[in-house]
Amino acid sequence: RGRLLEEMEALKPFGIQNPEPLFLGRGFQLGETRIVGKNHLKLSVFNKNKPVFDGIGFNLGSFHPLKAKNCDIAFIPQWNTFQNIKTIQLKIRDLKFDTVRKNG
Repeated sequence: RGRLLEEMEALKPFGIQNPEPLFLGRGFQLGETRIVGKNHLKLSVFNKNKPVFDGIGFNLGSFHPLKAKNCDIAFIPQWNTFQNIKTIQLKIRDLKFDTVRKNG
């Protein structure tokens, strides 16, 4: 799972002339959400009922509480180290909720 992040390390340093790669995930399910800090959205992201990642959306607290459980997510994958445990988390840039799903 961490191979992509290791390859992204080679693209550093990130800045104005070299922005961090931004990814799009479609049709994710959201698990538990809460506000952390002053206005940051902490959430769990699932795909096909399997836990995928934890995510943090800095200054995205206005999305809480979430009115839908399915969404598309613009994110940057990153390493998160907490209590000496290194995991992958998604730095959420934006959420888009699909209010109308069309079949076929």
